Amino acid sequence: MALQVPEIALVQLPMFFATRAQRDCVLDNHIRQPIAEALSKKGLVFLNWGEVGAIHLPGKKPYLTPADVKGIKVGVVANKMTADFWRAVGANPIPTTVAEATSSSQTGLIDTYPTPFAFYVPSGLNKVLTTMTKLPLYDSAGITLMNKAAYDKLPADVKAGFDHGVQKVPVSTLRAEIRGVDTALTAAHKQSGGTVVDATPAQVAEWGKGLGPVYLEIAKDLGPAAEKLLVVMEAGKKACEAAK
Repeated sequence: MALQVPEIALVQLPMFFATRAQRDCVLDNHIRQPIAEALSKKGLVFLNWGEVGAIHLPGKKPYLTPADVKGIKVGVVANKMTADFWRAVGANPIPTTVAEATSSSQTGLIDTYPTPFAFYVPSGLNKVLTTMTKLPLYDSAGITLMNKAAYDKLPADVKAGFDHGVQKVPVSTLRAEIRGVDTALTAAHKQSGGTVVDATPAQVAEWGKGLGPVYLEIAKDLGPAAEKLLVVMEAGKKACEAAK
């Protein structure tokens, strides 16, 4: 999807939003429409946001501030945005697939693999990197899509019923359910002998310092549409500062 509409990658900018509520507010009220329009031009219909979960930092020790990750090897998906972020905070990004995460951690090829609890615990990665630092780096979003040609061919009554069905479960409910899984798996990790360390608000704030130019450069690399979307996201952040 990001190959067709590159600016969508900005939704996952690490440490961009001050709070989870602010992030939800921006997604729902400020960038849904421009993203839906961009997808429509590519023959896709935006149906609703999805939710993957909060991305945290597992390791053999806590990684609470950027100072803690300087020089370490971070397993990342192979894209420039992620690599640019980790270089900006002094870490070394190492392209690593999901399938390689556990083995690369075991052999020391990587020191951490940013991931949600929904992968961390069921995959067994938590048995190798036993300390999870909860920040989060960002909340990973998904999008439910449909081929526009197929959607447009639906009879009006079927389309209305389809749209109603999609909206029957609000995205707020989906987010709450996914975050509930995060909480449950946090407890499961602790019960199995693992360690969970929560970063303080002050420590989380350290991550965001000086990243403004990095975000601008990332948007520039993604193209003019991304630069425009970043402006909308920044305005949305201000409008959503009081979101709860």
